[in-house]
Amino acid sequence: MLPSLIDFLGHIQIELDFILRASAGLSSEEFLADEIRTRAVVRSLEIIGEASKRVPEAFRFAHPQFA
Repeated sequence: MLPSLIDFLGHIQIELDFILRASAGLSSEEFLADEIRTRAVVRSLEIIGEASKRVPEAFRFAHPQFA
């Protein structure tokens, strides 16, 4: 079964939630000093980028806040 728009949006939401949890309560210095945490957040950003590319243009046009 091919992934649907809901799947892609779900992946984006999961990764955004992770980024918020992983960075909560940290200063930028604390965050950047934690290599494991920063690498995990970078990976989440990669996943968001890949999922975003698969969201249909019509959806992005209809929902400019997404872009």
